[in-house]
Amino acid sequence: MFQGDIVVPGNSTAVAQHYVQMVHVSTETRRPIPLPQWVTEKYRHLSKSSPPENMQPLTSWPSRVHKYCVTVPQRDIDVNQHTNQASYVKYVEEAISGGLRSGFYTVLGQITDPFIEKVGMLYRRETLLGDHLEVLNWEDSAEPRKLFFQILKNSNPVFDCFIQYSEDSSKERTLAKL
Repeated sequence: MFQGDIVVPGNSTAVAQHYVQMVHVSTETRRPIPLPQWVTEKYRHLSKSSPPENMQPLTSWPSRVHKYCVTVPQRDIDVNQHTNQASYVKYVEEAISGGLRSGFYTVLGQITDPFIEKVGMLYRRETLLGDHLEVLNWEDSAEPRKLFFQILKNSNPVFDCFIQYSEDSSKERTLAKL
């Protein structure tokens, strides 16, 4: 597990924190195997002993969920012939868009200036070209500004995610300049 800050160029102001957990996968078995010793030693100073709580798998969902279906297209396939991890985020964005258009969300649709405060993601399994995926998404009943997502392949979870929107749209923001 590695932790780092995303900083504003020029003044080193931290605008976000990120956590990354590396998994070394065998090309023969396609199952996790231990990282080489040199990697562990070289990057030990960046390591955390346990993952942050936002990385836990989703184990259930409420009865009221929004569903978005997608078939993995060729453009989302990486050099290893499985779905590029960034594509899962795109599927989540498409699910949010569909949920907003259908009026599914009770709070998100009322936020005039949505600002993402926190995101958690967990990659659980690989998917391949042509796989049919179902993106389930719902609002947290205790925190309606927090959305949960679970992507399923044949009813098995492949990706879990949550996005929490800020309760205060007046918070000072640092925006990227293009």
